Amino acid sequence: MDVTIRPFSPDHAVPAAALLAARHRHDRARMPSLPSEYEDPAATLTILQDLLAGDGATGVVAIRGESVVAYLLGSSHVGSPTRPFAGFMHPRAAEIPYAGHAAEPGDDIALYPRLYAALSQRWMAEGLIGQYVTVPAGRDDTDTWVDLGFGRFITLGLRPTTPPGERGARPAADITVRRATAADAGAVQAMATDLFRSFADPLMFVPFLAETGAERTRFIADHLADPGCPCWLAFASGRPVGMQLFEEPTSARWHHPPLESAPRSVYLFLAYTVPEARSMGVGAALFARTMAWAREAGYDDCMVHFLTASRAAPFWRGLGFQPVSEWMRRLVDERAIWAHG
Repeated sequence: MDVTIRPFSPDHAVPAAALLAARHRHDRARMPSLPSEYEDPAATLTILQDLLAGDGATGVVAIRGESVVAYLLGSSHVGSPTRPFAGFMHPRAAEIPYAGHAAEPGDDIALYPRLYAALSQRWMAEGLIGQYVTVPAGRDDTDTWVDLGFGRFITLGLRPTTPPGERGARPAADITVRRATAADAGAVQAMATDLFRSFADPLMFVPFLAETGAERTRFIADHLADPGCPCWLAFASGRPVGMQLFEEPTSARWHHPPLESAPRSVYLFLAYTVPEARSMGVGAALFARTMAWAREAGYDDCMVHFLTASRAAPFWRGLGFQPVSEWMRRLVDERAIWAHG
């Protein structure tokens, strides 16, 4: 039966929610730590309604007969050049979030390209050449997005807070770890700045934009002032050489999509080791201590994002973080906006 592509309207939310709930059931078979309540279409309906109500929301559905068999739902992002993470997203961008796509089994590979063709045509008309999608890790349809020009950029990893195993059990003897205090704000700010600067290194090439400095400083200061964002420091010979800054669900800064967030989890937001102290066990010592704290605080799992091209990616994978989702990106040649032959 023929499939037609139509704009996503509020009337499509209920059948789309059923598709998303079915996809989540499939995703939980691989990653059972994900929340079970979103296997219920009533729960995923609320998520889709929130996406539809967002600024710049636009989407498309595939209809076979009278049934919605696939959808894409995204939004535009014309970001401020001074925001702390401005370097991670093109200033004229559009994004399909984790909950912004689902399809009947087998229809994703066939229909996502047709849906993306319709949706991206609108984006290109608005000059939104930075295009992003978050996909569940380990699914067959990931290759479909690769074929459409997207590449893996950032992985969300998840692992239990149980002891990190052999690699995490051998920190250098002279490394000490403690929770940061207000007196440590300068050291934390310096390491956070160096972390953002390091993202510009090969092979990551994320721009370090000078104009983000003031907002980045305020952003880190707000986290340090929040009791729900504990920060831990590692010291070697009395000098701070590493940090790990967390976000707890109790914090107003907790911003993680519910379908991707394991219940009773904590988020490792920023982690950094100074270059001269790398390979000394600093990260392992920090992680062993912070996971002990997380267990004591009642958290079963820890989440972390890492750039797939970063030098830290093997470290996080080596600690047992399993991929939950992949944030993928495509930068369309801006000449395609006007060069139509």
